[in-house]
Amino acid sequence: MPAPRRLALSMLPILCLMLCLAQSCTQWTEEEKKRQSLPDFHFENIMGGILQRSDLPKDQPATILFFDPDCEHCKMTVESIASKIEAFAQAKNTIVMISPADRAQVIPYLVELNLFKHPSIRIGLCEAQEFLDTFGTTELPTTLFYAADFDLKMAYKGPVDVPGVERGLKAVE
Repeated sequence: MPAPRRLALSMLPILCLMLCLAQSCTQWTEEEKKRQSLPDFHFENIMGGILQRSDLPKDQPATILFFDPDCEHCKMTVESIASKIEAFAQAKNTIVMISPADRAQVIPYLVELNLFKHPSIRIGLCEAQEFLDTFGTTELPTTLFYAADFDLKMAYKGPVDVPGVERGLKAVE
């Protein structure tokens, strides 16, 4: 086999790797673009109505949490947020909790944590595909901290502990 051809064949795995990396970077960029500014959303409200972006107080920060009550990482994140609920209230930060789970699973879970009718919390339900179409991800949990101008300041994919919640609150001050 001629040397130029051997060289070309030996470079093939490297080129494939570079292409894969470029595609994943492009995909991440598209994902990031979807949620860089709080997108307009329309999900089912936990009580059966509509929950949408226009329902959120203007000029106040908002935190979006995509969670499932059966997910251990989600429970850690929800409990971290619950432990800082007064900090959210003082910051006038509205928490929008969105779940792909059934209403019958979500309500008792949030009641148990005293979050169900908290004035700082809005609760919605949606299919994972709806959340993906709106925010570019379906990873559970996903936590997005938006400043008062609805620009994304901090995003977590995966569990968030109490210090992570505190960093998110600080980022949107």
